[in-house]
Amino acid sequence: MKTRIGFVAGILFIGAMAWGQAPGEKVEELARLRARLEVAELAREADRAILKESILLVKRAERDHPLEQHRSEREAHLQAIQLKALRQYVETERKRFEEQGVELEAMRRELASRSTQPARPVQAAPGPTPKEQDGLAGQTEETELNLELLQAKLNLLSGAMTEQTNAVAALEVRAADPQAKGDEALRKELQAARARYDEVRGRYLDVKKKHSRERRTLNRLQQQSVNHGF
Repeated sequence: MKTRIGFVAGILFIGAMAWGQAPGEKVEELARLRARLEVAELAREADRAILKESILLVKRAERDHPLEQHRSEREAHLQAIQLKALRQYVETERKRFEEQGVELEAMRRELASRSTQPARPVQAAPGPTPKEQDGLAGQTEETELNLELLQAKLNLLSGAMTEQTNAVAALEVRAADPQAKGDEALRKELQAARARYDEVRGRYLDVKKKHSRERRTLNRLQQQSVNHGF
């Protein structure tokens, strides 16, 4: 929590100092702030998916708990412990998600404040040649195809993330059981599951970043088409 607050405070400090910088330096700092904000938003999307899956696990456990009539006393006690641990995990993640939202909003306000600049008169540029029009159309089509491919990858990785999230959550609930203390096999299994989750999460964030970049490129190309009237 202190690290994240310090990170946001540092960004705000940079924003305050940037007003005394040269134009080139201001542009560079603004680009860096946009990049930091984009990475933070990607991480928040991943955390949102994890929190959603964890809440669903709690809801399912609460639904099924009263229906299981034929359990031994030990089984009932174990399931109660697991449910309690899962609820605590969800509550901790919920609070962190709320704090993350506040920090992101501060970054967005800072970026919006620094992006506001007096409008400058712009001379009308000559219209594009037919060759330039064909080039723009080709770039737009290529970007649209890239977006479709990246979206398909995201859909697959989203399913993989859900699977790995459920696996880690289930193992963490088992590891929270006092009777599992010292279970080396369970510890190694949980460690391996976390490693698999981190690997899938990294791939998801990488593809999501590329998807966002291609989306901005497509928006720019489409705007150019509108500006030139074709």
